[in-house]
Amino acid sequence: MGSDFHSLIAIAFSPKEDLAKAFELLAESSHGSLGAVFDHVEDTYLQGRIWGRESTGTVPMFPPKMWNCCERAAEGLPRTTNTCEAWHRRLNAIIAVPYPSLFVFLDQLKEEAAEIDVDRTQDVRGRYPPRKKGQDRHNGKQHP
Repeated sequence: MGSDFHSLIAIAFSPKEDLAKAFELLAESSHGSLGAVFDHVEDTYLQGRIWGRESTGTVPMFPPKMWNCCERAAEGLPRTTNTCEAWHRRLNAIIAVPYPSLFVFLDQLKEEAAEIDVDRTQDVRGRYPPRKKGQDRHNGKQHP
């Protein structure tokens, strides 16, 4: 049963043109107790639904263009906005006040831009970003 659920999550990595077929194959081979989950995914993420009636081709609440990451994964692009959120948190920490004046904000933004320029130059020269604790830089695997 657990593997059926994880397989359902994996459809986010299927090409958009194959989503319907991939979902259908998973639904047919899944454990019967997950029927309600598959119905919810189909209604909310794939086909859309007018409540109380069968699917009428309405737009789903969350269409595949919002959540499908097949192309991004194939291109090696991030699948989340975590890097943007981390930068925003960093900028908030640097500024350290909730409502800075325009001049304080611009000064801090200039300093951040200078640091980014230094980091970019070092990256071009082959310097890697600092490793996370216990992580191998080249393959991303955790060390025991």
